[in-house]
Amino acid sequence: MPRNPAELMTIRVFCSSTFVDTQSERDVLVKEVFPELNARLRSRNMQLVMVDLRWGVKAEDSQANTIQLTCLNELDRCRMATNEAPWFIGLRTERYGWVQMELNPRTDFDHPDRFLWMDSLREQNKNVSITSLEVMHGVTDVQQTTATQSSAPHAFFLFRNPAFAADVPQLMRWIFEYEYKTPTEAVPDEVKHQYQLTERAEEYHQDLQDLNNKIRAMEREGKVVCYDYFPDPAKTITHKTGQLPNGKMFGTGYVSLPPSFADTVVDQLWKALDTEYPALPLPSADELETFQHQLAAKVKSAGVVGRARLLQVLMDYAQAPPAPESSAWVADTPLVVHGEAGSGKSSLMARFCLDVEDQVTGSTASTAPAPASAPAPAAA
Repeated sequence: MPRNPAELMTIRVFCSSTFVDTQSERDVLVKEVFPELNARLRSRNMQLVMVDLRWGVKAEDSQANTIQLTCLNELDRCRMATNEAPWFIGLRTERYGWVQMELNPRTDFDHPDRFLWMDSLREQNKNVSITSLEVMHGVTDVQQTTATQSSAPHAFFLFRNPAFAADVPQLMRWIFEYEYKTPTEAVPDEVKHQYQLTERAEEYHQDLQDLNNKIRAMEREGKVVCYDYFPDPAKTITHKTGQLPNGKMFGTGYVSLPPSFADTVVDQLWKALDTEYPALPLPSADELETFQHQLAAKVKSAGVVGRARLLQVLMDYAQAPPAPESSAWVADTPLVVHGEAGSGKSSLMARFCLDVEDQVTGSTASTAPAPASAPAPAAA
């Protein structure tokens, strides 16, 4: 994607995972990985912003019919271009995530045309977790395979080896385990309320495995980057944060990540970012001034609504005049844009300058003649 070196470019990176069992990984991403990457990108006038919905789902958005919209619309905002896959980090663990029993209609989303892949789930009467929907929409669905191929992968998956959980005391081990059980499965009484009983438990587990297999296949094709890591089982920490009268507990878990975790993730993301957005040659003073004017015009013009008549008057002035014998245009007549302070004169001129770049190649307002009888614009 072309970039103006005078304009700060922001890349939003979506982080997808279940919440209660990935506190350590998300903390390291926020406190170590992203600060290091942003330090490297500073000289390129770029920054990364991690979209972490651990903090981003408001209470009023946590209802069943809005969680899909919040998560998948935010994921779409992590695309740098409409035909590119979003920047994406997936934390893959044993947990599957919450399942919404109905899919939102495509028309509910900000970009309905990007959700055609949901039709196949409806046809199969298949329900999957929100976490799976994020991976499907951002990485594995058919629409992404036909998108414009970027020069580097945009998706990074961190696979946690589950063996460490065997050393976690049984009372809190549920935090790190697959959270669905069939009604006939034996579950110890002390944790029987920590698992959701459903006839679809095996179906959900198969979906979790199938999605991981798809990710691994994409890794072999060079379309995504994967990293496998093993936490230190002796240093796992769990916190019980609450309990209902029936005994159901709430809690979070923190794993001890390997010392190489942060450095490895930084290296993987940096390789992709450096490939896609290499350092640009330092602009000259004149080039930098031009870039800054372009940026100022872009910012100023963003608030212009309507003003079609005034823009047309300015465009007529900038374009080549008709023959002198058939017009009252006088070559040295200036065109004055006037109006009260704050009425939008600068914004109007910024919009006009961008229009001229698009429509009047090679002409400038300073050399184009104007009609003597043309009325000056009203307050802009």
